[in-house]
Amino acid sequence: PAEVWADWKRLIESSDVTLEIGNETASSDALTLTDISISGEFPEDSGSFATTIPEVVFEDRGDGTVEIKMSPEYPIAVIGKDDLSGEEFAFNIIARQPGMVTIASREDTTTRYDYVGPEVEVSLSQFTVDSEPLDFDINVTLAGLKGAYSLIEGTPRLYDSNLTMETVSVSGRGTDLDDPSAAFDFSAEVAGGSSQTTGQ
Repeated sequence: PAEVWADWKRLIESSDVTLEIGNETASSDALTLTDISISGEFPEDSGSFATTIPEVVFEDRGDGTVEIKMSPEYPIAVIGKDDLSGEEFAFNIIARQPGMVTIASREDTTTRYDYVGPEVEVSLSQFTVDSEPLDFDINVTLAGLKGAYSLIEGTPRLYDSNLTMETVSVSGRGTDLDDPSAAFDFSAEVAGGSSQTTGQ
């Protein structure tokens, strides 16, 4: 567990963000982190984000692998500025991943993370522009997820990932507060999907 957390921490800190841990508790076969705060700035002073994950548990499975479980839900606050209009905007994201399990393993110079979960949902709401509220929200749900990502040591460190999902659902609604007759409400679902990514 300590090795996997060190690898995660290195990955997070290499992204030029601020990481703070509320509490870290180790036992003979597990490492539990609580109140993990991550915040950072977007490029060119275009905004910032901040999130606090209530809990992450790394548990030794006794076979050289580590099981990772995170809180099923956590918020992300985003603040930014429109490049063209100069208007400041803000919105909240709620990330939900109930039942998500990740297994970390290592072979030679490659650390691999296999994950599976019934669904991941991202909800965007509480939009404001120049502190004025907007009646707008959107939800994206990925169901039946299964995937893996690998980190290969080297200079630079290489990254490879793949993901499959059973369905992708998107829904959204909004109303113009100055003109209630101007509104939208939509939903869509796509059966099946996959992605593959490589990078450094």
